[in-house]
Amino acid sequence: MHRTAWGRKLREVARELGRITFTNHARSRDPKAGKMPIDIRTAQACLREGVVSEGPSRDFTLIDGWKGKVSRDADGMVTEVACVLVLDEEDGDWILVITGYQCVPARRSGRKRPDRNA
Repeated sequence: MHRTAWGRKLREVARELGRITFTNHARSRDPKAGKMPIDIRTAQACLREGVVSEGPSRDFTLIDGWKGKVSRDADGMVTEVACVLVLDEEDGDWILVITGYQCVPARRSGRKRPDRNA
């Protein structure tokens, strides 16, 4: 599946909260490591408004699964969601959030590059 098509389908499926589910790992992120766990509404916002930053690639653990990562920068926080989009003609498509977290982006030093023409 092409990245653009995957992102479009992901946004479509993410409109319904009932189509998004979390793994246990996604529910238990470690804030001490600088990665705060996210709730389902934050994951939904990332999936609907974020940018595909990795993938998609086939996920062979789920039939008709395509995995990838979506990132969203909002309000000074970066949200990242790694997920599998499962295409299911019988029961409807759904999203499995493998992991998701928020973190403060690394700050740049603010130092200017030396002027080579000086």
